[in-house]
Amino acid sequence: MMKNNYSLECEHCKNLIYGFKFGLRYLFGNISNIISTQRESDKKIIFNFYDDVHTFYSKGYSIYQCAKCNSYENIYHLLLYDIKGECIFETRSFCENCNLLRDYISVELDEKSFIDFKCLKCNKASHIIKKNKS
Repeated sequence: MMKNNYSLECEHCKNLIYGFKFGLRYLFGNISNIISTQRESDKKIIFNFYDDVHTFYSKGYSIYQCAKCNSYENIYHLLLYDIKGECIFETRSFCENCNLLRDYISVELDEKSFIDFKCLKCNKASHIIKKNKS
């Protein structure tokens, strides 16, 4: 299956950042494949209560950005719920430089998608999502 990677272009200074993934991709519906995308530390947490997992929800590959230093992480979002409907795991992104949780940035892909991602160069928000040609 061909992978769709995206870049973000700052509307203000035209700085480009390459290599983003968005969405569910080929992992949709397969909890084992989704867990395999998680960090090793998160996998250990998940497997500690794997038998308690009743349902899951995922937004797919997502962007998390630190509100203080603008560092970011592009990782697979996952929520796991027990039989009572309580969330027992949520993907989180932690900025070690600032000791803060990074904020989830909402992304909707359409013909001309914009996201509220702060530029690493000029520090202004609003980027255009561009699909890279493979």
